[in-house]
Amino acid sequence: MSPNAIPDIPRYYTAIAEWLSCIVIIILLQPKLKLQKLIPLAIVYLVALVTFMELTATVVIWLWVPCMLIAFALIAGFIYITTKQSFYKSTYFAVMAFTSAELIASVEWQVVNFFLQRYFSNAKAH
Repeated sequence: MSPNAIPDIPRYYTAIAEWLSCIVIIILLQPKLKLQKLIPLAIVYLVALVTFMELTATVVIWLWVPCMLIAFALIAGFIYITTKQSFYKSTYFAVMAFTSAELIASVEWQVVNFFLQRYFSNAKAH
């Protein structure tokens, strides 16, 4: 590995970004569940998503695509269950949530690494 290479994004970062993207889309689409039911369901979904991502963090590379498809299915299912959208539209919004979450997680991780590398390189210089 190159000394300038950025390490992989922690899986829980991606899970949290995916969860937050789902929450934003659900709020924008007006959830069909009352808040008293939506909040516990969202918490259970977050725990399930983080658990899935962490359990699949060390799978062999050829299983990476199936794991991404499962994560996408979890996103689509969550949007479908919590909104008044059809399955087709839920899948469309899941694509939006998934791609924006991946972008957000990667940008955030690059920012974190930038500042961590600066901090540690300045600490070593002193």
